Amino acid sequence: MFIKCQENISDYSAIFREAVENGDGVIQLEKGVYPIGATGADRARYCISNNDPFEKSIAFHIKGKDGFTLLGNGATLLLKDMISAFGIAESRNVTLRDCTIDYVGNKHFELEIGKVEHNRVQVYKREGFDFDIVDGKIMYNGKQIVHALV
Repeated sequence: MFIKCQENISDYSAIFREAVENGDGVIQLEKGVYPIGATGADRARYCISNNDPFEKSIAFHIKGKDGFTLLGNGATLLLKDMISAFGIAESRNVTLRDCTIDYVGNKHFELEIGKVEHNRVQVYKREGFDFDIVDGKIMYNGKQIVHALV
């Protein structure tokens, strides 16, 4: 399946999901920038640690495939939300070639410790990081990314 890069498409997540689920196992991208959000993406639980309770949005969820190829042709996958570019499970013969993964926002954050007093820590948001602290929770674009500061 050939997917053309078009300026009028602001989110390729649903297009990529459909191509993975119902395509012939080969996706070829035209060189260009493909913005990808979480809205139309597939969701699955991939834990990066033993206390990770969240389902992840995944741009290319390759599950149960015997033979899958993504030919990027120099394309850039531009991830706009809290989304992973690839999730691969129970598959074999998977080829990902010639594409770049980039992110719109920095999902990294740093806190500055103000003072520690009576088992309480006062923290401040450091300059240059795009997140908020709301009721002891770290939020990014209105979504909670850390449950509680302890």
